[in-house]
Amino acid sequence: MSFYDDISTAYIADLRVVRAEVLTWWRGLLAEAAPNGDLDAAERLVRPRWPAGPVSHPRVIAVFRHYFLMIDALNEQRENAREAQPDSDPATGWGEEDEEDEDGILEPRFILLDDLESKDPEIADFMSKFVFTAIGADPDDNTA
Repeated sequence: MSFYDDISTAYIADLRVVRAEVLTWWRGLLAEAAPNGDLDAAERLVRPRWPAGPVSHPRVIAVFRHYFLMIDALNEQRENAREAQPDSDPATGWGEEDEEDEDGILEPRFILLDDLESKDPEIADFMSKFVFTAIGADPDDNTA
């Protein structure tokens, strides 16, 4: 199992816990906004504050951000390790089958959003409304 698989497994486990808590919060929020039971009206009242629905909750954003930064740090380590290795002769291995690239670097968004469907369709459906990447950069252009 690769580092990315370990991270993905932990991320999905954390999201399952947060998802359950956030959906309970969301149902309560809608019930409070629609004391007469009109959930469509409640959605219209609540959505301006929470445009992406339950995935707008700070707990979901915090889990996403935690794992995004973890993957970003791993990628930086792997990239630095690649750059530290001496260049190899590009003609070496010409005509040979490529082995699976164990040192491949995957973007955080791929692991945290795009690859969810194959690993946990229920979590993928929940996170499908997560339409922004809650990551920024500091003045030195480092991920923050």
